[in-house]
Amino acid sequence: MKYKTELVIWTKREKAIIQTIKTKLRSPSHGLDHLTNVASHALVLAKKYKASREIVVAAALLHDLGRNNPKLHGKKSSQYSAFLAEPLLKKVGYSDQDIKLILQIISEHDQPFFSSKLLESRILKDADFLDGFGFRGMLRSIYFTSEADQPMTKAVERLNLKMPQRFEGLEFLESKNIAKEQFYLTRLLLSEVDSYKKIYKGKLIVLEGISGTGKETQAKLLAKYLEKCGEKIVIVYHPTLKMKDILKLWRKQKTDDFSEVYLFIADRNEVVQNKILPALMQGKTVISLRNYISSLVYQAKNQSQRDLINYLYSRFEPIPNFVFYFDIQPQAALKRIENRAKKTGEEKGKFEKINLLKQKRIKYVQVLKNFKNVIRIDAEKSIDEIHRNIVDSLLTLWEKKGT
Repeated sequence: MKYKTELVIWTKREKAIIQTIKTKLRSPSHGLDHLTNVASHALVLAKKYKASREIVVAAALLHDLGRNNPKLHGKKSSQYSAFLAEPLLKKVGYSDQDIKLILQIISEHDQPFFSSKLLESRILKDADFLDGFGFRGMLRSIYFTSEADQPMTKAVERLNLKMPQRFEGLEFLESKNIAKEQFYLTRLLLSEVDSYKKIYKGKLIVLEGISGTGKETQAKLLAKYLEKCGEKIVIVYHPTLKMKDILKLWRKQKTDDFSEVYLFIADRNEVVQNKILPALMQGKTVISLRNYISSLVYQAKNQSQRDLINYLYSRFEPIPNFVFYFDIQPQAALKRIENRAKKTGEEKGKFEKINLLKQKRIKYVQVLKNFKNVIRIDAEKSIDEIHRNIVDSLLTLWEKKGT
């Protein structure tokens, strides 16, 4: 999306509505975030199709007040919302004529097979549908199923049947443009079963973190230690050295960061098929210097891109048994990077700048919240201390898991 709810500058009356309703909402699936998101969508459509902002945004902020009663659906819920909205609209100063229009729009919005003559009413209907796509739509469907005390199969049914119907039911071209990316991504996620959640004899260990943390040094030390313990070890790189050369040429063109994702995917798929999976099936331990977590940190700029990266890699990338996150202050990392450059003559990388190192360190913390078995390593300690911490952590986790 090219806009965000938080960027909306609310009018004085809209602020008064939000302030009044925020303590009255009881439905997680139709709470304040839903109402303000719908109002944000409605505002975009109102500007595009020259509708009344005052009317359509007020209707959007109040259209689901009736959802506090989980037993009310469709037309009954809309009518109850209009009933609750009327005194509030009077209180904040809307005219009788505007109130009449706003209540009509609210009453008409949740009728899938009804098309109003009012432009603002049709806009609210589309805006309401738009908050039902993507991961927000999936989450809201689960919330609503729980609120209505229905089995979770109902949530899947809504997503598989109602989401496509709602996409087809969008009236405005701008609405379909807004919904398209999220809709198709969600359909892909719902239509396929992840075939790579197998349990292999071997183990996959991933080392992640910003540049300058010493991941490669520690990968080699860990491999040496595990080999002494009788493990068979394979070390892989992401990206491979071959892909790094390609990336240097690619980046000279000053292309968008996200375009690099497809190069990484092609590179990683080859490594997974030819090295990682065969090794895991043979019972070997694979140590991977980075995996697609790096793309989530370095290439993805928004949630849609993160969702797409997660989906594409889930088609072939085995789930790691452990992720070691090497954490370091950006200033210390940059000092190491500069020392390395002096010793080897190697150029600093695209992201090896203090401001970017700071940004990516923050993003790592956010991204890794969605992964299991993540072990934070203080990468500012000595090489020997870091190695001991990795080994101790690994042995403790293996004992817990009985591996």
